[in-house]
Amino acid sequence: LLQRDDVQMVMHGRKMVFNEPILEKIMVRYRKSVLSEVHHSDALIDYDIDEYDERYLRHVMDYYDELVPRLIPLQITHGGPVIMMQVENEYGSYGDDKEYLKYLYNFFRKKGMDVPLFTADGTSKECLLDGTIDGCLPIINCGSRMKEGFVAHEELFPGVPKMCMEMWNGWYDTWGCEHHVTSADAYAISLKDMMEMGSFNIYMFIGGTNFGFM
Repeated sequence: LLQRDDVQMVMHGRKMVFNEPILEKIMVRYRKSVLSEVHHSDALIDYDIDEYDERYLRHVMDYYDELVPRLIPLQITHGGPVIMMQVENEYGSYGDDKEYLKYLYNFFRKKGMDVPLFTADGTSKECLLDGTIDGCLPIINCGSRMKEGFVAHEELFPGVPKMCMEMWNGWYDTWGCEHHVTSADAYAISLKDMMEMGSFNIYMFIGGTNFGFM
């Protein structure tokens, strides 16, 4: 596995054996990333961010600048199939920077995303407090005990429509660990409870990375 230090050593003259076409691509990308430090994304919206955040968001915005224009005509407001747009996923589990979330929200709105925007977080009060912002529908992710899952949500957002964005019907396996299996009967109970409370998105209905097998 080629490490960043390896690339730096090559840049400084160290001889290493690589496949030449791959090496050339690596060197081109490396030069661009290093020599473009003076480049700043023009998507900074409404607040100042520090250099670390700016470097990160610059790459996010480069991606979104390509993606979002393709999504605009696909919104239901333009006759397409996209009914909602997710701003962040489970951010409240590891961050609480509201300015960062507002930044993303403002970016999507400025670019023309006019369908409802939402965030999806864990079921705890801490996750919901840290991962949600005004203007975005607060949604949870969970796969069982649905009524328990919405206790904190109802306390923090009384009367707000309930939705489970990732209603897990299984779980991924990691190498060397026991295969995870979900009881169909247990999931049917969770599904019934969720249908009585609000909306849901089955995650995953089928598939994943292992050739249709979960």
